[in-house]
Amino acid sequence: MKLFVAVDFGETNSAVSYAAMPKTADPKHFPSGNVQSISRYKSFPYDRFSPMRFEVPTKLLYPRGWVFRPLEQLWDAPPGSINSNTSGVKTESPEPQLLWGWEVQRQMSMFTFQSNLDGTLIYRFKTLMDQSENHKEHKQDLSVDLESLSMNRSCEEKISVAEMTMLVTVHYLTKLLDFTNCEIQKNLGLEADQIDATEMAICVPVIWGQMAIRNMQFCMGLAARLAGFPGVTVKNKSMDNVFIVSEPEAGATWLLSAGLGDIHVGNTFVLVDAGGGTVDAQTYTVTKEAPLRLQNQAIRHSGDSCGSNALNELLFEYVLKILDEHEYLDDQNGMNREGFARKAAFHDFETIYKAEWDMFNPDNPDCLFEIPGLKFNPQDKESVSNRLTVPAAFINAIFHHVCAEVGEIVKNQLNMAHENKVDVDAVILMGGFAQSRSLCDFIQELVREIGQMHGRTYRMLDPSQDESIGSVVDAVAAGAVVRTLNKESGPNRVAKTAYGLGVFEPYDKEVHGNQATLDGLCDPREKYVKCIQWVSKIGTLMKPNFEIHIRRRHQFPCTDDNGVLTETFAICDEIWLSDFPSKDHYSWDHEYNKGAELIYTIETDVSHLFKPGPSNPFQLYIIDGLNMKCIQKYEGEVLGELGFNIASALPPGAV
Repeated sequence: MKLFVAVDFGETNSAVSYAAMPKTADPKHFPSGNVQSISRYKSFPYDRFSPMRFEVPTKLLYPRGWVFRPLEQLWDAPPGSINSNTSGVKTESPEPQLLWGWEVQRQMSMFTFQSNLDGTLIYRFKTLMDQSENHKEHKQDLSVDLESLSMNRSCEEKISVAEMTMLVTVHYLTKLLDFTNCEIQKNLGLEADQIDATEMAICVPVIWGQMAIRNMQFCMGLAARLAGFPGVTVKNKSMDNVFIVSEPEAGATWLLSAGLGDIHVGNTFVLVDAGGGTVDAQTYTVTKEAPLRLQNQAIRHSGDSCGSNALNELLFEYVLKILDEHEYLDDQNGMNREGFARKAAFHDFETIYKAEWDMFNPDNPDCLFEIPGLKFNPQDKESVSNRLTVPAAFINAIFHHVCAEVGEIVKNQLNMAHENKVDVDAVILMGGFAQSRSLCDFIQELVREIGQMHGRTYRMLDPSQDESIGSVVDAVAAGAVVRTLNKESGPNRVAKTAYGLGVFEPYDKEVHGNQATLDGLCDPREKYVKCIQWVSKIGTLMKPNFEIHIRRRHQFPCTDDNGVLTETFAICDEIWLSDFPSKDHYSWDHEYNKGAELIYTIETDVSHLFKPGPSNPFQLYIIDGLNMKCIQKYEGEVLGELGFNIASALPPGAV
């Protein structure tokens, strides 16, 4: 049996979808309607038929005393190691448990949890994978939390915030993939050894750079290994059979494949992905229907940090300000005002009022929140103790504020399309925030008004109101599976990352200028410059069967530092990458090779080849689909080789 698994790692919630078929079956003929999504997550608090069952909060709760191990140590852990807290020291007390997903959400329903966290709550850590200025304040707070957590570690060296970000991502993905593995085997009635191969699709935001995508691929590979996910092959810390899909393209693939809006080849639409943390808008044109293929227009992406979480943040500030006058609430049975405000805003409002709130309804009732010990409530006409009333007018106001920010993103995208003479046919609203009736009605009216200004009629397509679509919260993950099953007619394989080989070139004044030189091993009068020879450069077309031969010459010292004759000879080749435009004949630290990063080395003992006279072993680079293999060969003999996946070096969707 072969699996196709897609992970939509979201800022607020995550989802997983999959397809299973016999190993010999042609995935291109797999019915998209048979794609399944993981549900029945542990501690799920809603009705089992709720569409929320297909997603799980992207949250972790680290208990006190949790020991962090650096990434290198995690790679050395045996496959199937779910508990990443093993420090190697045995204790009599039970090991503290790492809570994730709905387990954390259940803890957040308790006043004592919100007031006195017995551990560290980590959420929205996906924001730190991207180096943009988005979520600046949250990134700063999260960095402080990660630095504090890193103090309890299994190594002497400090663990950087960047590595801590990858560690918490690995921990979360390990939990997610372990649960996914159990559910898939249970649903299909299979054992792990009956799954021959697994292809993993990773959904990434359109604004992510190559480093963020590469780090995400790294984290997914390590998590799959720790979870013991069947059918996944990980070599040289790189997972084979990986496919990268942009989140908007995956979501649109699912919705349009399901028949949303009767959109065909040549039609152009604005896709608005409204999630919990961010809202993004991109303009696409349908270029093919079977299989569905999209081309993004030459219009700059629009986006901002105005997802549905902004509503909770505004309510939290409001409630905390009201409770500012009630100091007596602090320290009663381990609870305090901030804890009360957090529970009201991030749990009660989230689960009771938020999804169904209609800001256009003039008869909305006030929102009531339990605050144990509250003596009086100036906002409550009945002045009932232990209860806080938030006027419906305030809830309407924060909805209007956040919806207006989303509206600016939609307006910006439609205006740019109009200015660039791009004829937009429809606007599609998707994502978790798209479940909000208030947002849907607001955007629909806004789109109508903008259409009147442009002299056009834009269709507003709301998947959540189309019963034939089913759930939309898992649209990105399900669409990524559909996209992975049939990769034909994808985007051109234009390199977005350069790969190169470390070489020592004989010094040439015209070529190397004033770069530092090294003396030759055999003749100190010979001068060499350590450079990078770039095998593939950014912007070049890398065909699936790309192959290049590079002649290499190695010098070996005849004696060691003590003058003793050398008995063993080894060659060592360095593999470099860069996400920036790079130049041959320059060292890794030269400004022309800014951002160059050493990723692998191939070291091979070639003592058996030693014989007098000139020799010319060469390096062979072979690209097979989304995998690159570097081979050291001499006179037909393979001396050493190393392979790794390069999906993150190409545009999402390329094969």
